[in-house]
Amino acid sequence: MSFLKTVKDSIKNLKTLEIRTVIGNFKWDEAQKRIVYKDEEVKLIMTQIDLLEGDITTSFSEEFLRPPYDEIRKYHAEREKQGHEIIEGNLKALRELVELVQSMAA
Repeated sequence: MSFLKTVKDSIKNLKTLEIRTVIGNFKWDEAQKRIVYKDEEVKLIMTQIDLLEGDITTSFSEEFLRPPYDEIRKYHAEREKQGHEIIEGNLKALRELVELVQSMAA
């Protein structure tokens, strides 16, 4: 499989970015490299960003509008901003890498 095909296939699988802020009882699953929790044992703010369409959906319960959880909502909004910056940086680096490989192949 060529490098460019590998990159194209990887991009297709990266359609949605999820940013989660989880408060409560959760565990780290080392095998899956992710947190595991039961919905009824945590408070959650989740943002889904469709990287192809540009749609952004953020969901949280009303308690995140009032103290003390409103500070958590503000923290989550900052993480969303950082997520956008990371995506932009990654896409720029990926574009430069593809251009480099294409120039080497020419």
